[in-house]
Amino acid sequence: MNKLIIHYIYINKYNKFCTKIPIQVNKLKKLYVKNKSITFKIHTYTSLFNEIKEYNKEYSELLSKINPLFAAAIADIGRIFVLWKYGGIYHDAHFYIKDNKFLEKIRDTLKKYDYVFERHPINKTYSCRNTNMAANRNNQLFKKILKKQFANIKVIINELKINSNKNHNMWRYFTMIFLEELLMENNIDISNFSINNIPNNEKFCIYWKLIGLPKFYNNGMKDHWSVLQKKMPLLLI
Repeated sequence: MNKLIIHYIYINKYNKFCTKIPIQVNKLKKLYVKNKSITFKIHTYTSLFNEIKEYNKEYSELLSKINPLFAAAIADIGRIFVLWKYGGIYHDAHFYIKDNKFLEKIRDTLKKYDYVFERHPINKTYSCRNTNMAANRNNQLFKKILKKQFANIKVIINELKINSNKNHNMWRYFTMIFLEELLMENNIDISNFSINNIPNNEKFCIYWKLIGLPKFYNNGMKDHWSVLQKKMPLLLI
């Protein structure tokens, strides 16, 4: 049985080149050590930049323009890239998957549908989110998502050249692209922005069985991307 790779991305928003891994992330890694069917892979900004540069130099140059205070934007792109390149599972560090039966469910769903998304546990309008996701290596949907994310960086650059004070919604340009591509793939009007409209989506957009862990990477709401995007540019050009 091939090992599942669980990916986590850590980016220090105050020093994106920092490669020191927080204690909490190493604790998460240790939780998975005993599971012989799992490999845990940690990605930093530097490792992501170098791997993306190897894949597409222009993409790495565009990635470098993202304001590091929006580390979440870099992670939104990074999770798509690492799942496309390696396959496996991405989840935030305040979650842990302990149930081996659930891991097998992820494996089985990947075999049938090539990707797995998380049905939002609370929000029924936008029921699919990118906090937890899985994909097989070289997944073409994820390649389309990645392409659109970098195309959006170009759009933002051009708009900032015209108006350097223009603000951009990170969720709109990076986070929700996976949902937009899912809708387009199923010939659904993307203005609806709801995976609930996709026939039989419950087969690949499922409730994840997770153990919650304490968050450690946000200093309250004051430096959350949703607050920062109202007062500073998403890109530094």
